[in-house]
Amino acid sequence: MSVILNKVDAKLVFGKVPNNFGRFLGADEYLVVNDEIINDDEKMNLMSLSIPGGCEFDAVSCKTYAKVFAENDYYGKKTIVVFRYLSDVMTCVDLGVKIDTLNCAGIYAEEKENPTAYEKALVLTPSEVEDLRKLHQSGVHLIYQPTVQEPVIEVKDLLKF
Repeated sequence: MSVILNKVDAKLVFGKVPNNFGRFLGADEYLVVNDEIINDDEKMNLMSLSIPGGCEFDAVSCKTYAKVFAENDYYGKKTIVVFRYLSDVMTCVDLGVKIDTLNCAGIYAEEKENPTAYEKALVLTPSEVEDLRKLHQSGVHLIYQPTVQEPVIEVKDLLKF
């Protein structure tokens, strides 16, 4: 098993994740991490339909993902992990999940108060900036790359830390 991509994406695994990153990286498993999505049957069904044939798909709570991570209990050999929100990442890290690199291109305004747009798909509140700073300081490599065709931008450069 190998996690080939950790990504925050409020749009989950619709569109760019399976059709761009997944195909380019050769993913054979998609794992969505969010405590609420697992109870949304409609979104779960739609996500499963967006996954390419022959690939595994599951959505799990943060607590369950921490267990999957600790036990290295993935189905695929090339897994893409999609955290719905930055708060899911922070919860998982607090539960012991280690993340080497995190693609942050998928954090949107979504009813936030006082957000700042740093890029089209990187819209953050002050507390989210602080969360990213904490991740950066703990050694997580934070990148912004909406598609594999676009260049990687260092989040630390965008946020000036």
